[in-house]
Amino acid sequence: MSADILDENYEKRKHLRIVPDDYNFEFENIVNNANLRTLLLRKKPKKKEVSIRSIKVRDALGALFPGDGMPEVGKVYICNPIDTRRYYDISNFHEEMRNHKLMEAQYLLRSLGATRIEIFTEQEEEKEKSFGFKSSYKDSFESSGGFNASSNNQEQKSYKATYNPSGDPFVPSDLYWYDSEPQWETIAVDRLHHGLTSFELEVEVTSNYGVNTNLINSFRNKKSEANSELNGNYKKFKKQKFKLYGEFSPLS
Repeated sequence: MSADILDENYEKRKHLRIVPDDYNFEFENIVNNANLRTLLLRKKPKKKEVSIRSIKVRDALGALFPGDGMPEVGKVYICNPIDTRRYYDISNFHEEMRNHKLMEAQYLLRSLGATRIEIFTEQEEEKEKSFGFKSSYKDSFESSGGFNASSNNQEQKSYKATYNPSGDPFVPSDLYWYDSEPQWETIAVDRLHHGLTSFELEVEVTSNYGVNTNLINSFRNKKSEANSELNGNYKKFKKQKFKLYGEFSPLS
């Protein structure tokens, strides 16, 4: 096994279960081989199962994990398919993906010299299929300017940040969503070359990236050493929209 998990093929390291550094893989291999023999003896072919890669803590340290960046023994993590250095706890994978995309949008706008950004969050309702403001990301945002949160009884959430930018506007080189978001590129080009002074940006998260109830059940049904967290709360995916409004100072 590579000393750095990031050197491994993405498909092979997509789902990780963290085990102690002194973990003995021999027993797990015996169980996996027994399960394989059982599948081969079945009359009806079974759908290909999704595997969880068991990896020791020391072999996972090259990747980025939530919190203090250290993987926790016993947890199952899913790799961010956009930024494949990052892993998220399977129980809140979708929330982390939403935060990742929204914070990158903010990062782009700040780099372009935004003096004001307002954020409104929307979450699709499962039954009515309509959108209403509902969510909270207060702890996920960082701002060097004034950052205020407000809410009311209708569960509407809005966030406002003001900035006093210095230096020339630019598009950061370390963006992961930019190439797949034409609207982001349009705002950047208009700001850098056409004197854009205000913007309205809609950020959507419409894919569950294969992390769904079927995947969770596949993990739970495995006879190998199970992760206790899979028996806890799993937050189902819901489409979300984020609307960002803001302003730029005129370019000299």
